[in-house]
Amino acid sequence: PGFEKVQQGVHEELFDNVIPFWLNHSTDKNRGGFFSCLDQKGEIYDRRKFMWLNGRQIWMYARLASSSDVEQELKVKLLDQASKAADFLLEYCYNEDGLVYFSLNEDGKPHSFQRKIFSACFLCIGLGALSKHKTLLNVAKYRSEAQKLLHSIIRLSHG
Repeated sequence: PGFEKVQQGVHEELFDNVIPFWLNHSTDKNRGGFFSCLDQKGEIYDRRKFMWLNGRQIWMYARLASSSDVEQELKVKLLDQASKAADFLLEYCYNEDGLVYFSLNEDGKPHSFQRKIFSACFLCIGLGALSKHKTLLNVAKYRSEAQKLLHSIIRLSHG
């Protein structure tokens, strides 16, 4: 098949299956953040919130909301869930040294920590993408936290 047909198939899969699945099943509507351990029916089998997956999901939602291919109603839904997740993470994701936990329990209590930069990296890119949406209430905070994380990542990667 030609490129256009493949592109159309990817678009349909993303918007007909993938995004509706994640919007309907991964969002913690009570506390914020995203569950990522879901079975094929959308049932949660592990209620921890993994920072690198949350950061990536925030990034994906923010990027999709920037696309001209996405209807306004979906953009609003994506940004609402992404900003609520970001607010939850920023409240709970840092340890006492200012480093990002690897995972949190459902209610935001720390579950595990790794001395690696990946959780911070994905949260940084998620917040950076979200900070481009000027209509969001906490846009300045998202930008500031993304910059803070970037400086922390650079410092940590240089040992």
